[in-house]
Amino acid sequence: MVSSAARLLRLCSTLPALATCSHERYPEYKWTNDSAKLNCIDHHQKTSIFEGTTVHGVPRLIQPSANVQDTSDYLQAYHVLTPGVRVSSAHMATVAVGTTAGILLRSNHGQQRLTVAHHGFLRSDDIYHPTEAGTHIGVIDERFEHLDVALAKLNPSINYNNSTYFESKRPRRLLRGADIELGAWFSVDGMSTGMVSLRAVGITMEVPPRPARTTEIQWTEWNLFDGFGQINTILRGGICGAAIVEDDVDDGGVAGFFHQGNGEWAWSPCLDELIDRSWSVV
Repeated sequence: MVSSAARLLRLCSTLPALATCSHERYPEYKWTNDSAKLNCIDHHQKTSIFEGTTVHGVPRLIQPSANVQDTSDYLQAYHVLTPGVRVSSAHMATVAVGTTAGILLRSNHGQQRLTVAHHGFLRSDDIYHPTEAGTHIGVIDERFEHLDVALAKLNPSINYNNSTYFESKRPRRLLRGADIELGAWFSVDGMSTGMVSLRAVGITMEVPPRPARTTEIQWTEWNLFDGFGQINTILRGGICGAAIVEDDVDDGGVAGFFHQGNGEWAWSPCLDELIDRSWSVV
């Protein structure tokens, strides 16, 4: 449950209220941003706000739905992996966890590492695509447990490219928490959800919800978002690890990596520590 302190960061807003009208003019309506005490977004077009999303790279081979994950083998289909594809832990103790691949980072020493969700690889450092029965693509060699981020060294044969991210914009740079404007729009494209829109509503100073079977983490700063999308705001398991990329501008700012969501709120770690350690987007 979100505490009263965290709720204040939401600035008394709720999920955006979307109103559509078939008229080009509507003088009988007075559209205000405090209508019904909601934080409203005016959409003055005949088409739905959800129509016309753009695929910026290769289209998904399987479109995620309520009971369907994108388990496509993109190495086999395109000989390249991109942000948003499915990755899996090794099959251990009858459990293999599937999450979403993040982005390729580079250190100031030239090392390249793929970001993945730390909690998706608790029992093994090995990473597979798209399932544990698929191709071994790399090994985790550094973890930031308090950020729920792990960095993996990819096998030399694996081609990973940040230049496309399905329906989300290309990730180009990491954002500090202080660089994220309240109300800014972001998108995240998970293998279990497809593209979901998120709106930045603040930074919470409290420990966010933790996935099952994971240890409690130390206090740190976390980005807080509210969101909606083409999937009735259901943020299903498997989206964890996906990069959250700014939509309002074209510089590809990455606010964080999806950690947890409850259909109303979404949490991601602030990336200041990675930036301070000289990691940047490839």
